Amino acid sequence: MRERVAAPTAVSLFPKDLLHAPRELAERTFDVRAWDEQPAGGHFAAWERPAAFADGVRAAIALS
Repeated sequence: MRERVAAPTAVSLFPKDLLHAPRELAERTFDVRAWDEQPAGGHFAAWERPAAFADGVRAAIALS
């Protein structure tokens, strides 16, 4: 088992992402502080849904 990552973590999931991990699995390794599941978008989320992507980046920055 890997060591737990102590840094606060923000996750944004888009339905067409290449990989989807359940929150419970992510929380085993990361200190998940923000979790957002988007209704559309995918691997190129920054191009497909720029506002939603930017919101996820802002959420991550707010954790620091």
